[in-house]
Amino acid sequence: EQGTSESRRALSVSYRRIGDIYKELGESVNLERALAMYQKSLELFEELCREQGKTASRRDLSLSYERIGNIYEEMGGSVNLEKALAMHQKSLELREELYREQGTSASRRDLSVSYERIGVIYKKLGGSRNLERALAMYQKSMKLSEELCREQGTAVSRRDLSVCYERIGDIYEGLGGSGNLEKALEMYRKSMKLSEELSRELKTLSAYDDLAVSYYRVGTHPATKFIKRRKYLKQFLKLSEMLFQQTQNERYEKFVSVAKRCLNKI
Repeated sequence: EQGTSESRRALSVSYRRIGDIYKELGESVNLERALAMYQKSLELFEELCREQGKTASRRDLSLSYERIGNIYEEMGGSVNLEKALAMHQKSLELREELYREQGTSASRRDLSVSYERIGVIYKKLGGSRNLERALAMYQKSMKLSEELCREQGTAVSRRDLSVCYERIGDIYEGLGGSGNLEKALEMYRKSMKLSEELSRELKTLSAYDDLAVSYYRVGTHPATKFIKRRKYLKQFLKLSEMLFQQTQNERYEKFVSVAKRCLNKI
């Protein structure tokens, strides 16, 4: 017996939340369990979307496609990456439609995230053609993120933009050539400026982590001048030592080791 729209949505959300927990647990067996939960959730949301076509049901459906795409991406391998791409493209179609209809900040951020996720998949698929596709997606995401940042100026909107600059920098660096390396450095500097602002304001571990990564990227970039390279690597080392002292996390122990090794090479 089929329940009401409300009960089916509640059931679908429950499947999705259980999927989220399995995904957080990690390991391949839990990713498979998460995928099974997300697919159950997707089936119900597809039914609701066909019946209702409401804004809320279409956004729910776009989230289901996105989550399944994220699972396939995490599973890795070219076949799963292609599946991930197909899911994110379905999510993108719905979000483009919703943004045209609404034009709200929330729908704009959803659309920006879709462009960014598709860019990540293209980058992982590799090859110069896919890098160009990834760059096009990231640039679309950047445009929307810059608009949101101007309108809102929130910590979330500025971090989104910082990540976008960093991803574009990665692509330019991957494309190679002196011109692209200069463009990469410009993007990394923009990301670093936002990360510095956010670390001063928020004083959270995640904000300091973002800043440490920014210092590393700028400090090790071949287009960075020698004096500034040493300056940023020292900042990377100082921040990494502080983070390790506070957390005893292996990630920051590695950061400290990398920073010292890089400084010894200069």
